[in-house]
Amino acid sequence: MGGTDKVMYEELVPQEFRERIEACPIAYLPVGTLEWHGEQNPYGTDAYIGHGCFVRLARRVGGIVFPMLFMGPDTLTVSGATNYYDQEYDCLYGMDHWTGGEEHSGGVKVKEPSQLEGSAYWISDDAYNLYIEAILRQLKRAGFKAVVVNGHGPSVLFILKRIEDYRRRFGIDVFHCWGIDNSREKALGPPLGGHGGIGETSFIMALRPELVQMGRLTDDMAKKPVGVGGEDPRTYASREIGEELIDIFLEGMEKRLTEYLAGLRQG
Repeated sequence: MGGTDKVMYEELVPQEFRERIEACPIAYLPVGTLEWHGEQNPYGTDAYIGHGCFVRLARRVGGIVFPMLFMGPDTLTVSGATNYYDQEYDCLYGMDHWTGGEEHSGGVKVKEPSQLEGSAYWISDDAYNLYIEAILRQLKRAGFKAVVVNGHGPSVLFILKRIEDYRRRFGIDVFHCWGIDNSREKALGPPLGGHGGIGETSFIMALRPELVQMGRLTDDMAKKPVGVGGEDPRTYASREIGEELIDIFLEGMEKRLTEYLAGLRQG
C-alpha cells in the first residue's frame, strides 16, 4: 500500500475509498475515552493509542481507519440519584475508583473513591450497544468484510462479549488485538501494564510525544502518581519502549490479518 498512503476514512475521496476497500475490505475502529490517564498523559490516551497503531497497521496491511470514538462503557457508582440521567446526580466511574490508598492488583485503590478531574466519556451499555451496532451496519453497507477494534479496555471487552452475535446479525467479522505473543514485551524490562503506567505512557511518547508532560507527575498519594497503575512511568517509560510495543503489535496483527485476507481471496 505504501507508507505515505492516506488511510483515515474522513480524509479519503471516493476514488481513494474504492481503491482501498477493493484491495483490503478491513476497517479499524479505535474505541477510546476522555479519561484520566495520570497527570502526564492526555485524556484521549486510549483512542490515540488505538488510532495511531491502526494508522501504521493500515499502511502495512491495507484497509481504512475509522475516526476515534471517545465515548465508552465502564464501571459506574451512582449516589444521590436513582438514575444516571437525572438532572442532579453524583457519580463515579472508571479510574475515579483508583485514586490512591491501599495497594490493589493493577493499580492503587482508595477506600473512599473520589472524582478525578476531566473524565467525560461514560455511556450506558444499552446506548453503547446501539452505537456499535449502527457503526457495524454502516461498515457492512459500505462494503467492509471485517472490523478490528482496539483501545479502551472496557469498550473492547464489551464488543468481545458480543462478537458472535455481531457476526451473525451484521455479517461482518470482528477482530480484537488482545492475545498477541508478549514474549518480546517481557524482555523489555518491568511489567508494562497498568492504567496510565509504563506501557500507555510509552505508547503516547512514541505516537504523540508532544502531548506527554512527565514533569506533571508527583508523589502526593501513596508515594505513587495519582491514578497510575503498575511501576512508576517516570523511571521506566520511554519513546523507545513505545516503538518496541508498536512493533510487537504490528507484527502480531499483520500476521492475523494477512491470513484472514488470504482466506477471503480463496473463498
